[in-house]
Amino acid sequence: MFKKAGLKYKFLVLGTSGVILVVVLGSYYLHSLIQNNPQNAANYITLISVGYIVIGIAALLIFARIMIRPVVSLTKKVNAVREGNLDVSLKNIQDRTFVDEMDILYDGFAHMIQSLKINIQELTSAKENALSSSRELAENSKILQTIFNGIPDGVMIIDKNFKVVASNPVMQKIMGHAKGDIVGESCYKMCTGTESHCSFCNADDVFEKGKARYTYCTKNLFNTNEEKVFEVHNFPLFNKEGEVSQILEYIKDVTEAVNMRTDLEHTQRLADIGQMASKVAHEVRNPLNAIKGAAHYLHGEVNDPEAKSYLDLIEEQAERVNAVTTQLLSLSKPLEHVLKIGEIEGALNRALQVTRPQLMHKKIKIEMNVSKNLPKIMFNEGQIEQAFINLLFNSIDAMEQGGLIKISVKPDFSNGEDSANSIIISFSDTGTGLKNFEMNQLLKPFFTTKTQGTGLGLTIVKRIIDNHKGTFLLKNAEGKGTEAILTLPLEKN
Repeated sequence: MFKKAGLKYKFLVLGTSGVILVVVLGSYYLHSLIQNNPQNAANYITLISVGYIVIGIAALLIFARIMIRPVVSLTKKVNAVREGNLDVSLKNIQDRTFVDEMDILYDGFAHMIQSLKINIQELTSAKENALSSSRELAENSKILQTIFNGIPDGVMIIDKNFKVVASNPVMQKIMGHAKGDIVGESCYKMCTGTESHCSFCNADDVFEKGKARYTYCTKNLFNTNEEKVFEVHNFPLFNKEGEVSQILEYIKDVTEAVNMRTDLEHTQRLADIGQMASKVAHEVRNPLNAIKGAAHYLHGEVNDPEAKSYLDLIEEQAERVNAVTTQLLSLSKPLEHVLKIGEIEGALNRALQVTRPQLMHKKIKIEMNVSKNLPKIMFNEGQIEQAFINLLFNSIDAMEQGGLIKISVKPDFSNGEDSANSIIISFSDTGTGLKNFEMNQLLKPFFTTKTQGTGLGLTIVKRIIDNHKGTFLLKNAEGKGTEAILTLPLEKN
């Protein structure tokens, strides 16, 4: 009957039964006492009343203990659980004959603890898995960062606002800025130093169409001002919605490949010109020698001054044609790669001696700046002397009313080491200078800005410097004129 009775029903039934039982027994006992001794009826009634009170108080205390003790016990267990002890012992409701609200509360609390244990175990397992994944992710991140930083080409990531999200050291070197200065800044500002987008940039098209694109650009490096050619690849990076949110920009330095292709084309062109020049020179020299010989003979036979002046002109022009054929023949022959150790200053002094009459005639001054204790170099003296002579004649021809030629010879320490890796020789004049379109044309055979030039002088200089595995650069000098810069390596060629 009381298997699943509640506390309030148990309390009412048991309490009522107890009251009825006490009242009946008390009344029966009082009735017996009064019958036996009627004169003490008042005392008996008082005694029975006190008995009722004592029994009532005792019953209340017993019922209170029965009701409160489980609550106190449960409170202690709750506090234990709150302090982290999930191993508290709880009675099993299935083992009880009578079940009340406290039993149900205990059972619910037991289920809660069991669920809490399972959840904690799952959370602990999830935490361990998360820590393991985090460690694995950190290791993978280090590997990816090492790969990212170790790529020999420039790599950076930009967002839709063209802000740099990440960059590797090579990209930072190309842009001439440290990593902290690049990240968060506009890529075009870091690249060009302006607020305008790069003219070659196709990132807008990649963001719009989501397809990889590539292009080429040229840029002067910040530290050396050396012009470089870069191949720029833009790859789209998609977000979860399938939209292009970022671009991976891969920049490869192709300067060497472009220069090799240019040199190859230049070499092929020289080879073709050389074959033609060899045939022309041989065909021209025979009649040229006859012309010179006839003019020389007529000098002794003719007395007319005007006729002699024409003969002088014939000899002068024949000599000029002979010089051109000599230069043509030099193009048709491969340069000797016989190098000997020596001092570059000696070849420079001999070139100045050869050109001294022309320098004095045009009243051109020479300003020399040769570093002391220059290291010796492996070079072909005759070839280098010819290169110096050609450059000096170019400067002389560019200055009709006198001027100044500055010659500088110094070791190159641009490699950052204590010892030089090359020697830099520069010729700077105060002549007319060069136009931009001439810069790209001057090294081509037969291109000249002179009225009487052959267009072969600088071509020969380029061949000689290439034969020494050096570099040859032409540019406008500061303020006025032209500057020719030769770089000859110190290592054995």
